[in-house]
Amino acid sequence: MIILILNSGSSSLKFQLFNATHQPLNLIAHGLIERIGSKSSTIKLNRLAQNKHKPLKVNQQQIISTHQEALETCFELLLKNNCLNTLIEISAIGHRVVHGGHDFHQAVLINPQVIR
Repeated sequence: MIILILNSGSSSLKFQLFNATHQPLNLIAHGLIERIGSKSSTIKLNRLAQNKHKPLKVNQQQIISTHQEALETCFELLLKNNCLNTLIEISAIGHRVVHGGHDFHQAVLINPQVIR
């Protein structure tokens, strides 16, 4: 079971990819896309050693105009750098939401009541 965790800020996207087949969770890779919407965004990926793959660090500059482009870039990075074989491998995606307003003061699962 592969889990992708996202943390999207106003101008950044952080991500972590875990193998949750066994406990404790095994971190496969983590990364960051910063300065979304600026003239030059920074893209970083750290892949940990996994099976036949050695550790890998990616650090590049690219124009990323929107958060949608950032998410697409995240998926491309994970696929291109052998963190995933296909997106279908992802069993679950979690997203950190920082501002819960007046109603939420701790982590909650999103359900129809929370959405309302």
